[in-house]
Amino acid sequence: MSRNPKLRLEDIIEACDLIASYVMDYDFERFQQDNRTRDAVIRCRTWVGSVRPDCCDSSAS
Repeated sequence: MSRNPKLRLEDIIEACDLIASYVMDYDFERFQQDNRTRDAVIRCRTWVGSVRPDCCDSSAS
């Protein structure tokens, strides 16, 4: 399934914005103790990592 690189980049930015909103006002200790927030951040980060490698590769279709 191929997606337009611009849409992929917009999705990455949205995921990063979600991460930022999840951890706003958190310190590292609170983040470590909050399993739900930590899991949400890991999920978004994993998704970003899986999309990133070929998102701007013009030869990928």
